[in-house]
Amino acid sequence: MDMQELEKYLEGLILENIVIKTDDKVLKRGKLKIFSTKQFYLRLTLQTPTSDKDKLYEIPYPFKIKHNDRRGLTLDYKLSSFCSTTDENYSKIKSIRYDLSPISRIYDKFMYILPSSEE
Repeated sequence: MDMQELEKYLEGLILENIVIKTDDKVLKRGKLKIFSTKQFYLRLTLQTPTSDKDKLYEIPYPFKIKHNDRRGLTLDYKLSSFCSTTDENYSKIKSIRYDLSPISRIYDKFMYILPSSEE
């Protein structure tokens, strides 16, 4: 999926309630007001159910994007999608990551953006 297909899919979700989650945790939920892309980030403005103010949620651009009818969008942040697990760089990236800051909630995971009805 390329950026144009991603934008077309997100256009269909404008003013819809969406859920942004990983396999094990809901990260955000709310009504999608607007979206944009800026450099390496997908920027979603959500109206959350707990606040009257809109909140900006920035998502790093993933290694791969898939569109599944049942699961909405799947954003792939798996290291194995970036480079082969047999590649020596895979081991280096894996070991370096733990020496840096705390691990991101999306590090080496899948993230899903889906309508609330599909949750």
